[in-house]
Amino acid sequence: MWALLAVSLLLGELKAVGQTELSVLWFPVYRATLYSDDGHYGGIEPPLLLQLEYRRDISRQALLEHTKQEWLKLGIDKRFDVQPWIEQLQLLWPQISKGDQLVFHFGETQSSFYYNQRQLGHIDDANFGAAFAAIWLDEGASYPRHRLELIGAK
Repeated sequence: MWALLAVSLLLGELKAVGQTELSVLWFPVYRATLYSDDGHYGGIEPPLLLQLEYRRDISRQALLEHTKQEWLKLGIDKRFDVQPWIEQLQLLWPQISKGDQLVFHFGETQSSFYYNQRQLGHIDDANFGAAFAAIWLDEGASYPRHRLELIGAK
């Protein structure tokens, strides 16, 4: 019950910054909404919440591989050892089905994941939250137009 309440409380405390819909080769992937404490994007700093509503089935392995690829592209693997994070995510993340929701909350002391309103768990590494959020929010992110929409700049 608390996990169900936790996402609702987080969304009640945070305000939407922006929203985008990602499609790859005309296939819808997800709709993403970014939230912050004041509804404005001030950089990759907590608190931030990223809500992903999936439009297709995606395997856990595909999510993990894509996450690792994005970190490699952004050079995050040169600053941090990402393998322990990948191993933790492998334990946390489920298989994704069309219609599922995955929520990432980047807090002051930890980063938490929720799946369909239920808490999956958290990662207690001060560097993880910013590294994970960078996949969508860094200026070098793979989908620049979507980044701009998420941060409310477009």
